[in-house]
Amino acid sequence: MKSFLAKNSFYITTAVGVCLLIYLVLRWSDLAVMQRLVCFFFIALVAHEWEEKLFGFEELSANHLGVSTEEIQKGVGYIALFFVTMYLGLVPLALPHIVWLSASFMVLGLIEVFGHLATIRMNKSGRVYSGGMVTAFTLLPLISVYGFYYLISNGLMEPIHWLFAFMNLVIPLFCAQIIAVKSVGVKYGDFMRNVRASMKHA
Repeated sequence: MKSFLAKNSFYITTAVGVCLLIYLVLRWSDLAVMQRLVCFFFIALVAHEWEEKLFGFEELSANHLGVSTEEIQKGVGYIALFFVTMYLGLVPLALPHIVWLSASFMVLGLIEVFGHLATIRMNKSGRVYSGGMVTAFTLLPLISVYGFYYLISNGLMEPIHWLFAFMNLVIPLFCAQIIAVKSVGVKYGDFMRNVRASMKHA
């Protein structure tokens, strides 16, 4: 099962994205606005992952970790990311009355922007573009900003709910990152030191 998910999690995520597109078209009038936005965001995230896969983000990550792309592919990082994506994308559709669950996905759109800005800064090759940058700077933040506008303008979120949304995103992502780094034999502390060093010398 572990081997199957490691090899196919990307394609399963893509298949789920296609199913959500069909679901969105067929059930549009029955869905709440935030449910529609979650579907849109999931589909955009699939496009983002394809851009990363096709344009070298995996190789760039391997360079930052000091490992080969083969080691990354054999690790459980993809599995951890898969479960985080499924959790963040599907749970809000099943529980639309808990609005801050949907807001977590919207927060991710902004985090992706800062994440790819940091990647550009750490890129020693001098290239401005990094795999996933186009969708990270267009589709994801645009959906997020509209989601924030809708939530705020309609008074759907109490102040404490923003904290819930943020923690609901950050805790699973942080755990997935630790799992991904350790699964390729790199100590998380060493990984963070390398990131800080790369940022300083960028």
